[in-house]
Amino acid sequence: MNLLDALPAIGTFLAGPAGGLAASGVQWLAEKLGASEATVDGIRKTLSGMTPEQMLEAKKIDIEWSDILSKSHVE
Repeated sequence: MNLLDALPAIGTFLAGPAGGLAASGVQWLAEKLGASEATVDGIRKTLSGMTPEQMLEAKKIDIEWSDILSKSHVE
């Protein structure tokens, strides 16, 4: 699964530096996605094991995350 295609906001965040937002962003995403570990690897592991139904929910989270980043003026 290519995260940048399936979940562009989350994939971009996990693939690159995010400055001071990184720690709180990882925590927020881990909680929303139900990751067992609040780490980038924990989130990736959770995403890689998702069912199609869970991916639909993750897409909603991706849109929400994109909105948060837009409001924070983070690209």
